[in-house]
Amino acid sequence: MPLRHRRRMDNSSSNVAPDRATDTEATAPDARGPGASGVLEPPGTEAAATALTPSERTQVIQFLYDKRLTLFNVRREHEWKIYFGAIALLAGLDASLLTGRMHISSWQTWAWSALAFAIFLACLGYEVQLQIRNAADRLAMDTLYNDLYDQAKLPRGGSARERTGALPSGSFGWSFRWQMLLLAAFALASILLPFTIASP
Repeated sequence: MPLRHRRRMDNSSSNVAPDRATDTEATAPDARGPGASGVLEPPGTEAAATALTPSERTQVIQFLYDKRLTLFNVRREHEWKIYFGAIALLAGLDASLLTGRMHISSWQTWAWSALAFAIFLACLGYEVQLQIRNAADRLAMDTLYNDLYDQAKLPRGGSARERTGALPSGSFGWSFRWQMLLLAAFALASILLPFTIASP
C-alpha cells in the first residue's frame, strides 16, 4: 500500500512539472534584449534613455551639416551641367541652321521655335525648384553652423555667427537672375532665327 501511494505521487508530480516550467518560461524576461521578442518599440526609446554628451552632440551636428553640404554641392554640379547643356543645345541648333547644314520648311519653323521655347521653360522650371531646395539647405546649414558656434562657447554677438531667418538674397541665389537672363537671350535668338533666314 505505501508503494502504490508513492507511485501515484511520482506520477502526479511528473504531470505538474511541465506546467510549472511553461509558466516560468512565459514570465521570464527575454535575455536577448529589448525588441528581440518581436515587439516593436517606439522609435527613439533607446536614444532618449541616454543623453548625449557635449562631444557626441557636436559630432552629430557636424554629421548633419556635412550631409546637407554634400547634397547642396551635388545639386549645384547638376545645375551647371543642365544649364550649360541647354545653352549648348540651343547654340548647336542655331549653328547648324546658320551654316546651312540644316534646312527647315515653313511648318518646321514653328516647330523649331516651339522646341527652343520648351527647352527654356524646362530649364527655368528646374532652376526655380533647385533654388528653393538650395535655400532650404542654406538655412539649415546656417542653423547647424550656429549650433556648432554655440557649442564652442564663442561670443554670441561675434561676426562669425550666421544670421538665420530670411536669406540676404531671398530664396534664389545671386547668380540665378543672370543665368536666366543669358538663357532667355539664347532661347529668344533660337526662336526668332528661323524667321530671319529665307527658306530655300
